[in-house]
Formats: sequence, C-alpha cells, structure tokens
Amino acid sequence: MDSASLSGIGFLTVYAQEEAAISNGRLEYAFSGLSKDGKHYVVAHLPVYVKRDLNDSWCHDFDRIAISWSYPDWPEYRLYRDGVVRVLESMPAEAFDPDLDTIQILLQSLDLRRAKF
Repeated sequence: MDSASLSGIGFLTVYAQEEAAISNGRLEYAFSGLSKDGKHYVVAHLPVYVKRDLNDSWCHDFDRIAISWSYPDWPEYRLYRDGVVRVLESMPAEAFDPDLDTIQILLQSLDLRRAKF
C-alpha cells in the first residue's frame, strides 16, 4: 500500500502459538509500514470477519481433525490450513467485514506529515 505519507504492506493473518482453528475470533488484517520521511513506524491490527456459515464450517473442520492430533507432524492441519488460505485468497474484498478496501482507504487516509508525537 502506498499513500502520500505512508508505505507498507497489509495482509490477513491468524496469530497462534500452536495449530488453531482459523475463525472470526482470530482472523485479522495486519498492516506494517513506514512514513515517507522514515520517522514513524505504523502498525495496525484490525479484526475482520467472514460470513458465519464459512466460519462455522472452518471451526467444524478443525474440531474434526483435532481429534487426530499427532504432534509434531500433523498433515491434516496443513491440509486444513492450506484449504482455508485458498478460500480466503479467492474471496473478494467486499466478502469481509469490514471490507478490505475500506481498511486500505482508512490506512491511506492517515496523514503523518502533520502528526505530532
């Protein structure tokens, strides 16, 4: 993402210390960037949501495979995670709440040139 006063990268992520269900309670949009003058590091973590039926499906799938836990090699989890990632990557920006384009507009509207810290 690039704006008049900020450049950075935004992405969807789930942070967890171990294999975990990818769900509305964990899914977030993370942004990391620098002001154009290099003086300010900007970080944003915003919760995002998908439709309830999709979320419920992912949680159900996770619960189903969690029974077969075989740490550290859990191939079922990798298949689950990769499947969810494929779905997320194929979804249009407006399928999320808030809309991913709206998040980008919000971040681009930050005017760090006049910020006083």
